[in-house]
Amino acid sequence: MTAKTLDDFLGGDNRPKFYAVNLQKILTEKEIPACIKIAAKTIIDRQYLNLKDFLIELSNFDLTSMLALVSSILTAFESGQITEQTAVTYKNAMICALVLGQGEGNMATSDRDAHIMLLRIRSCLLVEYLIRTHNLTVDRDKLGFDTNETDLITLADDITRQIKERYPESPEVNKNPPESK
Repeated sequence: MTAKTLDDFLGGDNRPKFYAVNLQKILTEKEIPACIKIAAKTIIDRQYLNLKDFLIELSNFDLTSMLALVSSILTAFESGQITEQTAVTYKNAMICALVLGQGEGNMATSDRDAHIMLLRIRSCLLVEYLIRTHNLTVDRDKLGFDTNETDLITLADDITRQIKERYPESPEVNKNPPESK
């Protein structure tokens, strides 16, 4: 059995000018995480899937697994440590980002757009993880592909404030950044 590539899910040489994932194909692949298959099935059935709803429905196990998957590939690319396993992980992480983007009606039109979607998924998974592990109160409506940068900064500031309030004695949380020279 040959390993499937991202092109197998995007149409290969007949790729459209945007990245639309073949959701039916996702459902039959063994190596795609189950939560992404469920997301693909939901999109097929409803023609839409809000990222916020997807995150809320994720089990804690799936949330940490998806966060580890997406974070590991981004870390590998940033460090230049690309292996054959990285390629498989990249494919699964990118399919995750593209399926969830497609669920909200957002299609990547370039590799850069697809990478930005992957970064957004990591951010949203991380925020959901922080909400659950630190019992934070966050407006989940700001978790999505259409959220503007100002709202994301406000969201990050709100999370930081809540964590500092909750853990006032923690030197790591309250550490001020070093002054620049």
